[in-house]
Amino acid sequence: MITFKKALLLIIPALLLSCEENFSPKTEIKDTYIVTSVLGTNGEVNSLAVSVTVTRVYDVDGYDPYTNETDPFVHDADVYFTLRGKDYSAVLVSQPRDTVISRYKTREFYYQAIFPAPLPTEQVKLTVITPENKNLSAVTRMPRRSYFELSYPFNSGITTNINRFNWGDEWRITWNTESGSIYFPTLVLHYLQEIDGNTLNKYIQVPLHIANKDNRRNWINPGHTYDGSVEFNYANIDSVMSRISEGVEDKSTITVQEFILNVTSFDPNLSNYYSSTNGYLDELTVRLDQNIYSNITGGIGILGSYWESAQTFNIEKVYGASFGYKVR
Repeated sequence: MITFKKALLLIIPALLLSCEENFSPKTEIKDTYIVTSVLGTNGEVNSLAVSVTVTRVYDVDGYDPYTNETDPFVHDADVYFTLRGKDYSAVLVSQPRDTVISRYKTREFYYQAIFPAPLPTEQVKLTVITPENKNLSAVTRMPRRSYFELSYPFNSGITTNINRFNWGDEWRITWNTESGSIYFPTLVLHYLQEIDGNTLNKYIQVPLHIANKDNRRNWINPGHTYDGSVEFNYANIDSVMSRISEGVEDKSTITVQEFILNVTSFDPNLSNYYSSTNGYLDELTVRLDQNIYSNITGGIGILGSYWESAQTFNIEKVYGASFGYKVR
């Protein structure tokens, strides 16, 4: 899921607001650097290509930060990572920018370093030396790998045709946790579908809940949790299996492959950053006293890490065939 990485890199605080006794939506702007980098792995790759953005806090006339159209990216910085006592320098990279969603019209810049993939619990240090010779740094420790315990083992493949009296109506999955870490669990069905002579790879996530609202079924997927557990109702697994063939006349054109359980673990730094940017209040509430978490010494921003732990489950042939599908 490296969607996490891309999504998190978009949440870069460009302005710092303060709430004082005499309220003002704008305070004195300090010449501050912002450093953002997120690295992660699933333990199946030998090296990582890790991106770093270095920008400066900027000021604008008035209160709308979007009136600024000059990219605050800092060029000519010296950026490097340290792993196992060895330094790995980052190079400046540019790419075309999506000017439809960005107010900046110039190319997009970032620094990128390639180094061996860290192991669980290993520390990675990031150092940024600015053109003015200011030193900024941060350290992250890779999360531990998650090991799963299952309320039902599914030794012959996943099926909902089990003795519910003995095993209950939900499949409970637990894993080891670390203090201060956030976890993102998902259970995804992967399948193939033949359309007009082409075989397409498709997938669908098993929801945590299915709610009926306004005569529509709303699928609610798992969110983040601090607890090392998640439960999937067997009825929801059946719903997913049925849903992939909605509107399909010949169900034999679908081949169900596997369910993949994935838990993405954030290190405490990234967990704190995620919590501070997402908050805990309802979507209509605005918090002006909320501080954005930072672990960058000498500036603000985030160096965080995550680990993806996964387990693959086959699908029982009789169960898959009961929907009219082929089973790989």
